[in-house]
Amino acid sequence: MSDTPLAGLQPNPTEVASAFYVRMDALGAVEPLAAYDDTNRAFAIHVAGHLVFAPTGAILLQFWDLVREGRTTRVQDVGEPMFAWA
Repeated sequence: MSDTPLAGLQPNPTEVASAFYVRMDALGAVEPLAAYDDTNRAFAIHVAGHLVFAPTGAILLQFWDLVREGRTTRVQDVGEPMFAWA
């Protein structure tokens, strides 16, 4: 298995601010109430020096928990930032 990203994957620029390849061991701590502006907070996970907010961060947490820990994790109650509502 290769550690390089697939060249054919192209994120939709109207939906994705940035995309990067991350190894599983780069997934880090969960922040249930990470700040994303001066007054608002939402669920996020640390990924290779970035904060990735829900819903993407929640999906990464579920993936990590299932693959590495063998457990299912419910995320229906994690807070999503307002910018994800649009």
